[in-house]
Amino acid sequence: RNSYIFDKFFSEILVGTVQSTQPLASALRESKSFEDYKQKLGKVFALGTENRKQIENIVRTGQFFIIGHLPAAMPLWLSSSTDQRRYTDQWWTVSQNSPPKCYDYECVINGEIVTGWSKVIEYTLRFYRYNLGVKKLGYYLGHEQNKDWIGKEEEFYKLYEYTVKVAKNVDKNILVGGTGTWSWSAKRLPCDIVHYNKVGLSYCNAIKGWAMDGEDCKDIQKTEKSSCEPMNKNLIEYAKEKHLPIDFLNYHMFAMPPIGELYEKNVETMKEWMVTSNFSKDTIIYPADWAYWSAIFSMSRGSPQSYPFDQIDTEENAAYFISTVYYMDKANIKWHSHDFDITNPSKEKEVFSKRQSEFIGDWAVFTRGQIIKPIYNSFRVLSVFAGKQENETPNRLQVSMPE
Repeated sequence: RNSYIFDKFFSEILVGTVQSTQPLASALRESKSFEDYKQKLGKVFALGTENRKQIENIVRTGQFFIIGHLPAAMPLWLSSSTDQRRYTDQWWTVSQNSPPKCYDYECVINGEIVTGWSKVIEYTLRFYRYNLGVKKLGYYLGHEQNKDWIGKEEEFYKLYEYTVKVAKNVDKNILVGGTGTWSWSAKRLPCDIVHYNKVGLSYCNAIKGWAMDGEDCKDIQKTEKSSCEPMNKNLIEYAKEKHLPIDFLNYHMFAMPPIGELYEKNVETMKEWMVTSNFSKDTIIYPADWAYWSAIFSMSRGSPQSYPFDQIDTEENAAYFISTVYYMDKANIKWHSHDFDITNPSKEKEVFSKRQSEFIGDWAVFTRGQIIKPIYNSFRVLSVFAGKQENETPNRLQVSMPE
């Protein structure tokens, strides 16, 4: 049923950057071997499928296409863990979010040659670049790995190291970035019962190096101290030490009110991290997952009332979107990925069944029945001003607001 919403959006909206995880993540997560992964990838992108059609649309219209596997993409044949228990009360298992047993192309483990992460990445990027013809290609590593990585923090940066090296070997123009934390300044999550169940806590407490900045950073009372640094900053320092490129910093952005100073301050801090470690201040800053989410509700630390949230479906949210895009532009944020068709069925099911309504306050731009929400018209009006319909140069209105 995705054909209608994608066709409508791409025909009416001036799209710049597209990020997609599905069906890439599920193809790897559900695979039984490397060969099985290759077959699954070929099947979901076969000629005539909806997935292939949308890739062809992206190639034809020239969007930058950002792909990624995480979260929870490690299949049992690739994962260093066989533990299939959940470490939170949500979906993912320990094995799905553990480091790979082999980072390289191949490793010999217990006398057996096993396929590693690097081979998976190389095949994936070559498939998109050459089989599907995606020229403007990027790879994001990390989706809230400050919580969802069940291993040492440094092991995650090692995963970045192998990923970016493989990507640049496939095509030096492929962009790679991280870390996808749930905010731009998020640190490795401490051992906290609010976020982990008993299984998660047992791993958090047992793993030495859970947080790169020391064992104190496991303590919820001490994590916020200055010696416990954000994962984005730690990635930058790791990349500097290993002489690795960073093409973009991506993170999630919820509960950010439309106050311009906040966006400018956040970007300035991240650019300062980059410059201090001898990276370019022009490195792309990329809020890769965002939508309106009330600060009061998002601070409820996992309360069931936090989502769905009715305000997402209102004209207020539509106005918030335009203000936010404006302030992101002023702060020199050139990429942003709004939650276009992301849903959370486990949390939305109860509300949907009770109301029997299309509008339940979920993230997506369309309802389940493919009715546009007010925010769609925000995308639409900005596209009109950008010359989408007339195929002209952008028309920006200069507005003054005296006291």
